Amino acid sequence: MSDVEYYIESIDEGLAAQTALTGERERPARGHRKRGDWSGRDRAAYYVDNGTGEKPGIWWTNVLKAPVQPLPFVCQSAEVSPSDFRALARGCDPLTGQALVQSKGQRRVGYDLQFAAPKSVSVLWAMGTDIQRARIESAQAKAVFAALDYALRTGLIVTRRGHNGGQRETPAELMAGTFLHTTSRAGDPQIHTHAVLMNVCRRKDGSTGTVDNRELLLHQQEMGAVYRLALSEALERDIGLTTLKDGRNFRVAGVAPSVEERFSKRRAAIEQEARKRGIQTAHHREAAEHISRNTRAAKSDLPSRAVLRARWEQEC
Repeated sequence: MSDVEYYIESIDEGLAAQTALTGERERPARGHRKRGDWSGRDRAAYYVDNGTGEKPGIWWTNVLKAPVQPLPFVCQSAEVSPSDFRALARGCDPLTGQALVQSKGQRRVGYDLQFAAPKSVSVLWAMGTDIQRARIESAQAKAVFAALDYALRTGLIVTRRGHNGGQRETPAELMAGTFLHTTSRAGDPQIHTHAVLMNVCRRKDGSTGTVDNRELLLHQQEMGAVYRLALSEALERDIGLTTLKDGRNFRVAGVAPSVEERFSKRRAAIEQEARKRGIQTAHHREAAEHISRNTRAAKSDLPSRAVLRARWEQEC
């Protein structure tokens, strides 16, 4: 889980870009569209990586039947709008602006859950046609939604109330903005999704509160396993690919390991830096994440998507 403030900062950059494109300034925040459609020009302002060609995020949410059934904060699979994302990050109702949580000051605004596809999947995406890439992206979205559904269904995401938060219950409405990224910071194809779980929810009686993520932290590997299983099943069922077990992960049959290695420059750079420091990344995950954060380049430094694709074709 990483700091969700990255997304909040990107909202302002997207709004500035939209002003330049359309002469208008939308309501603040990054993610689901609120009412009506945006044009193709407007939509470019909401790509998450400063013009590197990433698509806008989409909402995952659950709405349980409850005695109190108000208008939902967001809609399942809707595009994340800047205004809604920022409002929920601030702990406010995106429709009314009303405060939904008590402590809006130093509260944590959300939790970034990351789901990365095996490199062989990313290679196939990079070399595929537009239709093939869309199918792989759809499989990725289904797998991420399956993992989030599992976490909620098994009680890994709860809200608390009562004395010292002693009463736990499943939220009646919960939401996460899911943002698909398709490149690494080294410019290699890398399919991964940031599912930003908002730290605000609605209870069955209509009251609102924050999210307790303690169980989620303890069961991250379990969620990852559910995601990988759902992804492999979607790739086989929807696209007709063959997947093979690869340790705790899987790989797609037909993609040469040597090609995967050529498209793993970022990972190789982290491993090289870790060896310099005498660190084995397999046994020191936190140290590896620290190296990753402190050696990464900005994605805004990457060339255009057309240039990247030409490079990938040469390297494949």
